[in-house]
Amino acid sequence: MTRQFNLNGGVEITKVDDNSVADDAGLENGMVIVGVTMHGAMTPIANIADFRRMEAQLKSGTAVILHVKSEQDDFKGTAHVSMRVK
Repeated sequence: MTRQFNLNGGVEITKVDDNSVADDAGLENGMVIVGVTMHGAMTPIANIADFRRMEAQLKSGTAVILHVKSEQDDFKGTAHVSMRVK
């Protein structure tokens, strides 16, 4: 999964690799990650530095919930995507 800073806050997903954990979870290009819940605690993601701090804590097998926003035609609003890190 490739991501970049979104000027409205959060981190925009710019590429989802086929058959990746992100793909399996239903993440798509253009969605914006605005928060991550891990170990029962929700961490807001305002920028790439927030995302990288959270990402550094991930270990194989960690279950996370990504809080994402999207303005895509087939999905508008906020979703909570559960996934497990490989």
